[in-house]
Amino acid sequence: MTSGAHAGDLEAAAEEAATAFEESPAVQAGPAETPVAGELDVTIETAADEAAEVAEEAGEATEQ
Repeated sequence: MTSGAHAGDLEAAAEEAATAFEESPAVQAGPAETPVAGELDVTIETAADEAAEVAEEAGEATEQ
């Protein structure tokens, strides 16, 4: 496995984690039933976005 493929795996995992979170019962219940869900949603989406960026940068670094 090349480093580029590994970075692709990391990016796919980050996207999968974000999707799993969005489909979770707490998020589906909405903020009325889970008041911190909105804050948690932003935190997890930010973390997933940052993980995807790191994976992308790692892939670019290995291509150079």
